[in-house]
Amino acid sequence: MRNDLSRHEEQIEEHIQKGDTASAVKGLYELIVIYAKEKDFEKAEALRDRLYDTDSMALTEIINANEIIEKEKAGAISVDHRRTWSKLYDRLSTEDAGLLFHAMHELTFDGGQTVYHQGDLNNRLFFVNQGQLKIVHQSEDKEILIKNLTEGHIFGEDSFFSINVCTTSVVTMTAVSLSCLERDVVEGWQTEHPALESQLKEYCLSGDPIEVVLKRKGLDRRIYERLTISTKVSAQVISSDTNQPLSRPFTGILTDISRGGSCFFIHTRNRDTVKTLLGRRLSVGLQVPTAEGPKKVILVGVVQGAQWHPIDKYSIHLEFTAPLQDSQIQVIRQLFK
Repeated sequence: MRNDLSRHEEQIEEHIQKGDTASAVKGLYELIVIYAKEKDFEKAEALRDRLYDTDSMALTEIINANEIIEKEKAGAISVDHRRTWSKLYDRLSTEDAGLLFHAMHELTFDGGQTVYHQGDLNNRLFFVNQGQLKIVHQSEDKEILIKNLTEGHIFGEDSFFSINVCTTSVVTMTAVSLSCLERDVVEGWQTEHPALESQLKEYCLSGDPIEVVLKRKGLDRRIYERLTISTKVSAQVISSDTNQPLSRPFTGILTDISRGGSCFFIHTRNRDTVKTLLGRRLSVGLQVPTAEGPKKVILVGVVQGAQWHPIDKYSIHLEFTAPLQDSQIQVIRQLFK
């Protein structure tokens, strides 16, 4: 069978070389149908692109080829998987449902394994198909149970949809089967399927998002009072051992500060640049007004997260390597009144 298909492709190339576009289009369309029905979607899509390159005006064949591929993709979703995630797939078009399903890959874990640790970088969204897991939060020397997960639950959304380190750990309680979606795959949807990410995010946040659960339990990062301050800062990536500069300084606007950390805004259109800051150690300098004149203060911490805001702004959330003293906060409070 494969030899016959290879010979068919060779004949198509011969038609193209001879300028017999009509025969090439006919042959490409026939192959697309065959590969789509065999569930070889990578090959079917490659041939569809070849069809477009051969004759971009063969609209009937191009449109029908797309419809056949998407129909076969949707039909390839198993009954059990569709039943488990019916509320999610009901939100999506046939095309987007097939795209999402085939973008995921399967992972399995034995009981007692950690999927990710608190403080890790995570670029995956996880769908629980089978088994039991638990979300836990490490607070000083205590491990606190946040939530149990079973079939039909999604986790990892707190770090998947924003630039954050994991605020919790996820541990398997039994053998589990997961579907996994990679962040770079979702970013590739932006041009042709721009609404799919927002629909997926809306579904994930319609339940009980982990940040909401942490706040309800009093375990969110903002355990100290935050002072609202607006002043220019100069930040620089530094090494974690010698504190030597590793980047050029960049400017931002400090918006708040507490004993445990601070937040400042930067302007950039490059999400990838912001992602490189996650988990990095920063030195942040600001001018504090005093009776003797401005005094430079250096704050050192690790970037725990970043959040996009309209007009190409990102808020950078810094956790200090050593909490400030109450007396230092009082001084800052007085000076910036």
